[in-house]
Amino acid sequence: MKAAQIAKPESPGALFHLGLHKTGTTSFQHGLFRARERLRVHGVAYAAPPGKSFPEQHAEIAEMLKQSRVGEVRTYFQGLIDMAAAGPEPRVRLFLFSSEEFSNLAQDALAAFRQAVVESFPNSRYVLVLRNALDLTLSMLMQDIDAGLRTPAQAASKAVILNTLQSFTRKVRLVLGALEPVTVIDYEEARASGDLNNFLARKCLGPDAPVLENLNLNVRRPRDEQMVGLLLSQMRSMIATLRSSNPYSKQVNATLGKVVDARKLARCVSAEKAAKLAQIFETRLRKKATAVYTANSPRLLAEASALPESCVRILFPDLARGG
Repeated sequence: MKAAQIAKPESPGALFHLGLHKTGTTSFQHGLFRARERLRVHGVAYAAPPGKSFPEQHAEIAEMLKQSRVGEVRTYFQGLIDMAAAGPEPRVRLFLFSSEEFSNLAQDALAAFRQAVVESFPNSRYVLVLRNALDLTLSMLMQDIDAGLRTPAQAASKAVILNTLQSFTRKVRLVLGALEPVTVIDYEEARASGDLNNFLARKCLGPDAPVLENLNLNVRRPRDEQMVGLLLSQMRSMIATLRSSNPYSKQVNATLGKVVDARKLARCVSAEKAAKLAQIFETRLRKKATAVYTANSPRLLAEASALPESCVRILFPDLARGG
């Protein structure tokens, strides 16, 4: 009599949350990280990253791919699989990874990413969260200003605005062309749910996904002393941009105009005034970005024509409606 054949356990699958930036990704990552034990009970492992630089997300995988260190990515994936096979019950049925940097990979790196994933996780899928391109552009440019990557004058450049608007179509086209299957989620729909983290969790893991904390990490905070610190490198160009509509008295305007030394500038301008100036600038930037968006709508739609209609409706909702 033949010995009964022992069935091998099915290999775990993988789900990669790709971003985009400014679509609630950081909040979702924090929620997943804090829910690791609850996820594990459901057979889902929010994987420990390769190193310790980003403990709550997986940007290091994307960095390895950018540097053509594909062998290290394969080794990392295999290590996770081996660890899960030797671990306690319940068995891991799904590894979950998240990084905005996955959506910033170039074509060659995306192809290598796909190959490494297929070799390690035969059952794999991807999630991409999209957002209205105009709002996304404004959010990205304001983030660049706050991080000191651009001056306000540079961010308000027509060329910078248009290139930023176009960059999202390029990113989505690359991702959809290289990876499959990709589930596309509308950020506005997720935000409108009032519980972004759990909306994304259900989309990724199904209706029985464990409840995540809804941390609202990306809710705009008042610009305070940190904003005053940013003045050192940015306020001069902002003042030049806003001088014609400065909301303060002629005396304050004159004082600002006389400031040369950065330390004097920080002492002269309170956090409240800095926040007011930033608010006015953001309003102006929105107006200018909207004008660029409208003037270039045929070009934007033409470039997006290769995307699925569902993606076009999310990226350019008013243009897609003919508005």
